[in-house]
Amino acid sequence: IKKEKPDLIVIESVLPRANPDSALKLGYTQATVLLISEFFRIPTEFIHPTEVKKIIAGNGKAGKNDLKQIFLNLMGSIIRKETETEADSHTIDAFFIAMSYLLKNQK
Repeated sequence: IKKEKPDLIVIESVLPRANPDSALKLGYTQATVLLISEFFRIPTEFIHPTEVKKIIAGNGKAGKNDLKQIFLNLMGSIIRKETETEADSHTIDAFFIAMSYLLKNQK
């Protein structure tokens, strides 16, 4: 955070009906991010996973594979050239959470 100096942190909302163990772990992670953002006085916003999927794929029920294909179509060659590897699902999620927030709030 000190190096990148973000203006905003966008967090994907937890789906409580998803796997309870995963929801609990995500809740802990969100709490940690919220504490850090408060400590550094960085505003935070939440976005729902369905909203991310609808903005990116045009369908709120799009699957991980659908999003991965969209990501690879947009960024695949750049990512492979820069990192010599493919992006993992966490990288793809983070990218689309950020892009969804920007697209939703563009003026």
